[in-house]
Amino acid sequence: MNKIVILGAGISGLGAAYELKDYNPIVLEKERYYGGLCNSFEINDFIFDRAIHLSFTKKEKVRNIFDKTPYFSHNPNPHNFYNNLWLKHPVQFNLFKLSPELKTKAIKSFINTSDSIEDPKNYKEWLYNQYGHYIANKFPLKYTKKYWATDADKLSINWIGNRMKKVDIEDVLLGSFTEGTGNNYYADEMRYPQNNGYMNFLEPLRKGTNIEFNKKITQIDTKRKVLTINKKEKVEYDQLISSIPITEMVELVKDIPDEIKSDGRELNYTSIILVSIGFDCEDIYDYLWYYIYDEDILASRIHSPSIKSINNAPDGFSSIQMEIYFNEKQPQFSLKKEDIEENIYYSLKKLGYPIEAIKFIDIRTQKYGNVIFDQGMEKKRDKVKNYLENEDIKLIGRFGEWGYLWSDQSLMSGIRTAKSLKDDFFF
Repeated sequence: MNKIVILGAGISGLGAAYELKDYNPIVLEKERYYGGLCNSFEINDFIFDRAIHLSFTKKEKVRNIFDKTPYFSHNPNPHNFYNNLWLKHPVQFNLFKLSPELKTKAIKSFINTSDSIEDPKNYKEWLYNQYGHYIANKFPLKYTKKYWATDADKLSINWIGNRMKKVDIEDVLLGSFTEGTGNNYYADEMRYPQNNGYMNFLEPLRKGTNIEFNKKITQIDTKRKVLTINKKEKVEYDQLISSIPITEMVELVKDIPDEIKSDGRELNYTSIILVSIGFDCEDIYDYLWYYIYDEDILASRIHSPSIKSINNAPDGFSSIQMEIYFNEKQPQFSLKKEDIEENIYYSLKKLGYPIEAIKFIDIRTQKYGNVIFDQGMEKKRDKVKNYLENEDIKLIGRFGEWGYLWSDQSLMSGIRTAKSLKDDFFF
């Protein structure tokens, strides 16, 4: 029987192990916990996730797994905070609360999108084409710097898909005259486990899976098919599946060509400063989550774990999480600890949260947040991926594939790869 080793116990690694459970794969995880960005943690009887998660998947395979876990169902109803105004999301459909002067500028600019570039080459040009200069400059261009830690003209447009809602003049006009525009978000239902945070959706994947924790891979010898763990332990494999970020894989594979290593090192990503806050009071707002456009607030979005599940906070208490993104490779997007702490309190006051009711503030950093689709990224990424796959390493997940994958897509990435492995080698 082939010995299958899976690197990483995130959602894609667990998905691969789940599909291959009849073949007893070994999952090696460098952390002391499973789930990766889908993991949850506890502070003073409060439950938080390591990133903002809600499930809206319509994939039958994923639903069959996730729905084994009791969940709460929510109407998304996301909002935006802009200059002390609360605007429904997406903004381009919901200009109602802006002043007549600003709405007039926005509508006029949108009508003039016919003057834009016909074939946009970057995200900034795409935004101008879609929404006009006024809406783009006031909203998504500002948000891009906060969320992607990169200027929009440096980004490609290959990642957009259905993540940015397109709009026509009737949509803009209706959203300017009324608040009753309905749900123009890309999902109409959000689901979240009743207990133990988002990672509870992964419990059916974890059960029966052989996960070995604290196993940091320090070298991969693809010729001999040997892994080195923590610089000393050796593990042989026949088939290797990896969700390790390919930026790290180029440092691990023995005798990798310098050109491939160089391309891998140039791949860009955001990191997350995750701020988890408990309040000694009930929820301040009814919003599951909202986006923030004000540039004096570092956080790009805030969500409420205690609204996602009443079991995420003790009775009479509430919680929020702030996401602050940065790019460690770009100094202009780097942040100092003292500036972050000062801005958290400033932001909470501006957003209307009661400072006196704060029970605790927890600040931690996630190295990998999102893949940055900067210009030319795909060419470098594909060179690295092709090399690793030619070395018989199956790549899965957001950072293994180096793509913009939601949690259900990451899960399916692991399942599909495992299924193809079974088809190729076992049947």
